[in-house]
Amino acid sequence: MSVYSAQIITQLKSLKLSGMADTVEVRLMEAQSNNLSFSEFLSMLIADEIQARYNRKLQRLLSHAHADPSKTLESFDFF
Repeated sequence: MSVYSAQIITQLKSLKLSGMADTVEVRLMEAQSNNLSFSEFLSMLIADEIQARYNRKLQRLLSHAHADPSKTLESFDFF
C-alpha cells in the first residue's frame, strides 16, 4: 500500500464512504492494469459504495425484522 492509498482510505473513511475505502486499492490496481480512464475508475468506486450501502441497509432491515432466514414460504403452514 502506498502512502497515497493510505491517505485516500483515511479520507474516504472520514467522509463515511467505507464502501469505497474497502475497494479502492483493488480498483486502483484494476484501473492501472486495464488502462481505465479516470471516469471509469470513479464510476466503479461509486458503484462499490452504492452496493455496500444497499447491503448494509438490507442487513439492518433483516435484523430489525427479526426474520428467521430458515423460514420460507414453501415451509409455511397456511392451515
